Amino acid sequence: TLLYTASLRLLGRELGIERILARDWDARINFRRGVVPRMVALQRAFAEWQLEVELHRPMPLSLVLHRRSPEPLPATLIGALHSLTRDSSIAA
Repeated sequence: TLLYTASLRLLGRELGIERILARDWDARINFRRGVVPRMVALQRAFAEWQLEVELHRPMPLSLVLHRRSPEPLPATLIGALHSLTRDSSIAA
């Protein structure tokens, strides 16, 4: 849990995420004002990790992610965010 928290914090900082609230079945991600990631990159990463995306607010971007895989949400979320850091098309 402490390792998950540290990993999410580091990945979030790299991607311009202001806050991540992870629960058992869903997570809410709030991006910093002015950060506009490319939707194609987000869709690709979240679909690959079986996360359903719900748009909560467009500006600043706020998403709710629902787990659709049997894997624990923290591990799934870390995998999805890590794949976003490797995706060169994330920056707007």
